[in-house]
Amino acid sequence: MAKLTTPAMERLYKKKKYNTAGVSSPGKEAWKRLIRDKAAVAGLGIIAILLLVGLFAPLIAPYGYQVQDYTAILQPPSSRHIFGTDGTGRDIFSRCIYGARYSLPIGIMCVIVGLLVGGILGVLAAYWLRTPKLHEQGFSYYAHTVNPSSVKFCSCAWIGIRPVVNIDSGSMVEKSKNVGGLYLI
Repeated sequence: MAKLTTPAMERLYKKKKYNTAGVSSPGKEAWKRLIRDKAAVAGLGIIAILLLVGLFAPLIAPYGYQVQDYTAILQPPSSRHIFGTDGTGRDIFSRCIYGARYSLPIGIMCVIVGLLVGGILGVLAAYWLRTPKLHEQGFSYYAHTVNPSSVKFCSCAWIGIRPVVNIDSGSMVEKSKNVGGLYLI
C-alpha cells in the first residue's frame, strides 16, 4: 500500500516536527513544551536540587541532625554554623538539609492525594450534574458570588494588618472605620 503524504505533512517532516514513525508521541510533545517554558525549567531545576540535597544529606550536612553542642546554644550565623544554632545547640543548616528528606515525600503525597480527590470529585460531579454549561462556565460562574470586601477583610486579618477598603464600597467604609481601618479615595 502506498504511503499518502500531503505537502503540509512534508513540510512538517522537514521541520522535524514528527519522529521517523510519522507521529510524535505525547510524551515527546509534552517534554518539548516543558523545555520551552523557562519558569517550568527553573522549577524543575529547584526540585532536582532539593531531591539531590535530600538524597545526599549525610554527605552534605556538616553535622548530624541530632548532634548537640552545648557550648554553641543560640549562636548567630557564622562560618562554623551557617544558619546558626537552636536552643539546644543543634546546627540549623544541617537540620534544614535533613528536613528535605521528610518534606519532599510529604509534599509529593499531598499533591497525589489532591489529584486523586479532585479527580474523583470532578468525575462524580460531571456524571451526576450532567449540565453542559457547567464545564463551559467554570470558575467565572462562581466568581461573581464572592463579595470582594469580605475577601479583603479576611486576607487582611490573615496577614495581620488593618483592612483597606475602597470608598465606593458603600457601608463597608463605615465598618472599616469602626475596626480602625483606612480607606482610599
